[in-house]
Amino acid sequence: MSSAAPGMLYRPLLLSLLALLLAACTTVPEESTEPEAGGQPSWVTQPPRTGSVIYGSGGSPLGDNQAATQSRARQAATADLMTGLRVRIMAETRSEVTEANGDVSRLYAQSVTSRVDDIELDDVRLEDTWESQAGFLYVLVSLDTAQAAARLRQAYTDDLPLLSEPDAGTGPLWPEFVAWQRVMTVAGRQAARDELHQMFAGRTIDTDWASRYQALQGNWQALLDDIRLYPDMWDDTGRSNSTLLTGPWTERGLTLVDDPSAAQWTLRMATREAVQAVDNAQQVIVTLDATLIDEQDQVRWQHSSQQRGLAGSVDRARRQALERAAEAAAQAWVASLQP
Repeated sequence: MSSAAPGMLYRPLLLSLLALLLAACTTVPEESTEPEAGGQPSWVTQPPRTGSVIYGSGGSPLGDNQAATQSRARQAATADLMTGLRVRIMAETRSEVTEANGDVSRLYAQSVTSRVDDIELDDVRLEDTWESQAGFLYVLVSLDTAQAAARLRQAYTDDLPLLSEPDAGTGPLWPEFVAWQRVMTVAGRQAARDELHQMFAGRTIDTDWASRYQALQGNWQALLDDIRLYPDMWDDTGRSNSTLLTGPWTERGLTLVDDPSAAQWTLRMATREAVQAVDNAQQVIVTLDATLIDEQDQVRWQHSSQQRGLAGSVDRARRQALERAAEAAAQAWVASLQP
């Protein structure tokens, strides 16, 4: 029982998308922001563009809490501004497709996605607000792509020292794995910055970045390829659903083996369930206890998750609950690795 560990390659920007985004940043005559008839500023329906600065507008119904209303309107305006600029590194499942074989890996998706959002929002500034007689608050926000690109270059330079590769084979595997995970988290952040910089400035952030990133990915992949994980199921439910319970781990790049003597690490899983009839359906609540043990027989991670399944039969409800519990456990493991 094995699964090839997928690489950590992000898809490059499509040239057509890049051309479209850069076109949004070209200089055009600045739109007037003088109020139109009825008092509505023109930017409510047609945000201006000027030089490297792009704009977005959005609104929210007025509420009792002015700060909350402005926050909602600003979020809508930022979403409008970012419609053509958001970096689509991850799909809705927060997965990344590898260039090598099309497998899916989700090991760093969540951290990288949140980093991209932080980078975007840091450069968005509030320009104007307007309240309509109909009870809406409208907000105009702007992004100076030239300034944003400069800040991305500085952040990229500041993080370069964090990309030093861990020493290989000098001690236990787990500390080396964790150290590499942190390096690759930084590398993912740098890749996000590079893609944003290409959108903002039309060129890569560093001419050496692509080759350096490829080398990091290759060395990280080599470490993943050396790790064998033995799934140790402690009950009949786990043993009969082993593939389902371990699926999220193979998706995250780990290779499973049937022989514990061939494994460096052991993934121990135990399940408990409670079955109850609910109306005309069957409800199964599964508790999954998971433990990761390294080659030195040290417990490196433990987690317990409880999930519910509801279906017309106990088997289908159980499967739902097991799938959700397994994914929750794998997500908790990834979260525990974040620096």
